[in-house]
Amino acid sequence: MISLIYKNTIMKIRVMQKMPNKLLILFLMALAVSCMSDYSGKTPEPLQARLQQTKRLPLPETSTAFTLTLKHFEEDGEEFLLWRDRENNSILIYDLDEERLDKRIQFVEEGPGKVPSADGGFSVFGFDSIYLSTYVPGKLYQVDTAGNLQNVIISADTSGNKMNSLSTLNSRMNSDLVKLGEKLAVPLRFPFFKANPGQGVIDSISIFSLVDLEKGLVSSSPIAIPAKVYNESDLPLPRAMGLTAGNGYAYFCFECDPNIYFTKDFKTFSTHETRSEYHEECRPITKGAPFERVAKSFMYRGLYYDEYRNRFYRVAKLPTMEEVDNYREEGNFPSRFSVIILDENLNILDEILFSGSEYSMLHCFVGEAGFYLMRSPYNPDYEEDYLTFDAFTFEQV
Repeated sequence: MISLIYKNTIMKIRVMQKMPNKLLILFLMALAVSCMSDYSGKTPEPLQARLQQTKRLPLPETSTAFTLTLKHFEEDGEEFLLWRDRENNSILIYDLDEERLDKRIQFVEEGPGKVPSADGGFSVFGFDSIYLSTYVPGKLYQVDTAGNLQNVIISADTSGNKMNSLSTLNSRMNSDLVKLGEKLAVPLRFPFFKANPGQGVIDSISIFSLVDLEKGLVSSSPIAIPAKVYNESDLPLPRAMGLTAGNGYAYFCFECDPNIYFTKDFKTFSTHETRSEYHEECRPITKGAPFERVAKSFMYRGLYYDEYRNRFYRVAKLPTMEEVDNYREEGNFPSRFSVIILDENLNILDEILFSGSEYSMLHCFVGEAGFYLMRSPYNPDYEEDYLTFDAFTFEQV
């Protein structure tokens, strides 16, 4: 491109030398416009959210319309949604195309095949390869759709420092396992310190473990916790981490950070800033009133890769604009949140604001039809016997 511009400019200069003065002035004006068009970047066209379709998924009587983990899975062109049913220690599998409950994975709570509660979420690589994160440090439990325990995987070293040997695979930050050939990258929970632990401790805490599935060996990634997460003078900032994959890279991000980090090998990484236009500095974690702090804070939430449109979506929770009666409810169903639409290179295309608490920003996923958001109890079309998702695409106006 640069060489082409150079050649065009040389040709224009040669033409200039043969021109009369009046024509030369006109030519210089045209040349200025031409050069501006050669060198200036394009401003992305504004986008708007367009509703493409709605999915109504029947909710069993003993289950609730709230979960910390839901994951989309596609097999042989069929789309499924897996929903963590904590009340019944199970996972509900919905057929999205047919809008029906296809199966319930009921886990055994006693005996040799016992599976601990998947409080840390789960990842899906196949119907015989569902990996559960539990309250047991340093272990992942692989199960199939019958609830049978297939394997127990050592996912972190617990022999020494146990500060972050638990994995996090829930949907509040849309965190998942990432496969690198025969290795499994496991995102680890951040330890909580009452005061700044010092840079030396921070640098020693890896945020990923790498599991060799063939050899059963575990190693730590050299990628450490960003120093910004632990403020030198205050208590820690919100520290939840999200992890997703796409285009041959793994992408990770944090609640308090506008940057997105990406890596191919979990040894080195690059960063790209995706700052929301509503960005505010995060409030440190303090004692008392945690739900009020969350409601009044700005936080980045889930990062999602859209393989169907080769773009990313990053959700941001905006602070409440007024005092509310139930801060916990405001935290679960914020009155304002935005979706930042990014191209395949993480450049911001636009940012769409959702207001009025009509959708839950904690219950979303990407499917073939678009970016699905679940209707909240404050949506005028909410149905308490269904999990209702609206699929949006973000297109030029």
